[in-house]
Amino acid sequence: MKLEVTPLSVDENPIVNLPESFAIDSAYPNPFNSSVKLSYRISNSSHASISVYDLADVHVAELINDVTPSGYHKVTWDGSGVPSGIYIARMEVGGLSESIKLILMR
Repeated sequence: MKLEVTPLSVDENPIVNLPESFAIDSAYPNPFNSSVKLSYRISNSSHASISVYDLADVHVAELINDVTPSGYHKVTWDGSGVPSGIYIARMEVGGLSESIKLILMR
């Protein structure tokens, strides 16, 4: 009996679906009752932070503050300890920032 082995091919240039920039993509649900999930992306592994502020620019919560790998991520904010109102989630990566409005309704 003759055994024939066919080598498995490997793509030398695999397609990797990495983001080209950083951003907060969405907040769901928004408006929200007690917690909201933020989807965000980072193009290069680097230090990133996402914090929540009220409209008087008072820091309310820190969601992430660490070296984050490139890719697509999610983080949840539990706003059950703060009053209803409008909040701003601000993401900072490499000296740049982006913000998204969050509406907490009870």
